[in-house]
Amino acid sequence: MRGFLTPLGKDTLNYYWMQGWPHALLLYLFVQKVEIKDGDQTKVLLNYPDSADLKATKLQDFGDWVQHFLAQEPDIEEVPVPVNIGPILPEEKLTNLSKLVEMSKEGLVLTPAGDKVYQLQKKQTDFRFKFGNQDKDVADVEPPPAASPRKALYLQALPQESAKIAISNDDSKTTTFFLRSPEAILYYLGELMRLANREASPMVPYVCIQDRLQPLFVARPAGACTSTLIDAETAQERFAIPKSDPEKLVPCNMPGSLQLKPPTCDTGRSMHGLSLLSQVISLQKSAKDNPGTALVRIVGN
Repeated sequence: MRGFLTPLGKDTLNYYWMQGWPHALLLYLFVQKVEIKDGDQTKVLLNYPDSADLKATKLQDFGDWVQHFLAQEPDIEEVPVPVNIGPILPEEKLTNLSKLVEMSKEGLVLTPAGDKVYQLQKKQTDFRFKFGNQDKDVADVEPPPAASPRKALYLQALPQESAKIAISNDDSKTTTFFLRSPEAILYYLGELMRLANREASPMVPYVCIQDRLQPLFVARPAGACTSTLIDAETAQERFAIPKSDPEKLVPCNMPGSLQLKPPTCDTGRSMHGLSLLSQVISLQKSAKDNPGTALVRIVGN
């Protein structure tokens, strides 16, 4: 249960990103919200469809941000990050050779922190984004004017905040990703399902993934589609994930861009979303979370 409710770490996003999973799919499923701070101003882009909002405005705003972010051709790289251990130490306290050898074996190093004082540090691995195309500022939802200066944007080192990813540019603007837990991913898929099956203006988010416009997740009432992949009984009625023809996918050329369309019998990325959910639930399980049988030792008769 603890793993089910714990947000995913940056290492999980990095793993699937480097494995070649569609980046747009990972951002829509894994990122709960994006927080953009520019000086004293803060803007939050929430990646949840509101079934009461007929135009799904919040989801469209998030889709605009994803499109501009992926237009920069982002990639993730590992970077070493020094983490301070304990207080600053004066030089006279560092004369015990055996302790220095033990620290070295543990991966600890002493770094000068001033005149005859040192800081004990340990190297950790963090992740940051690097970009192949910096024509757009990732900290903006709207693309900047063509004459604006290009900025190098990188992932900030946040080893204590494993579920957050921050990107800063040269000025005071910072964009922070907040990653979801497996429970939140499951809830997100349910919200997409509610959006597609509401009475007033039902909609399905279609996203440009691998040059094809595809639904993120589709579950229709039983009988709405002639061919299905998965059927499930709920407390209200039976729903099914439809089976669609991949030859009928619509081409697109703006990765991550989002369009809202009426529900159809198109599978899209529904099965991939369920597969990812199953995998991250398994990844976050721990042996100590599973129930165990008490062991009783009996000596003699």
